Amino acid sequence: MKNFFIIILIISSLKIYSQTESDFEIIKNRSFENKKYDDRIVDFGVSDNKNKFIKNNPLNLFMGSFMFFYQKIVSEQFFATCLYEPTCSAYSRKLIKEFGIFKGIISSADRLSRCNKISATGIHHFKFDKKTHKVHEKTNFYK
Repeated sequence: MKNFFIIILIISSLKIYSQTESDFEIIKNRSFENKKYDDRIVDFGVSDNKNKFIKNNPLNLFMGSFMFFYQKIVSEQFFATCLYEPTCSAYSRKLIKEFGIFKGIISSADRLSRCNKISATGIHHFKFDKKTHKVHEKTNFYK
């Protein structure tokens, strides 16, 4: 108990510094918004087909709703650490448009399994873009 009071006495006798008013002014006048993330445009639907039967197909509407919800709500909550350009969800949309629902989903699952830090060690350094530090991958990878 005696040691406790001695420690409290020593701590209370130390001079404690805090931020000055100029530090608070710097923080108050600075904008912490990042405009880079505000320009995100997400299209609804998987198919761009003009045929009303195909466009209003329940499976197409379900998949389109799911992709829209994921891209608009869920993926905004994650960090932007995708190794690839375009992002995995945009790439999945392209794969489904080009190859159809079944091959598109299987190809998307392959892409998602490769989009992590561990698999980045197996990617050759010359495949990475010098500016974005991401791998640009086209859908013809799965042909």
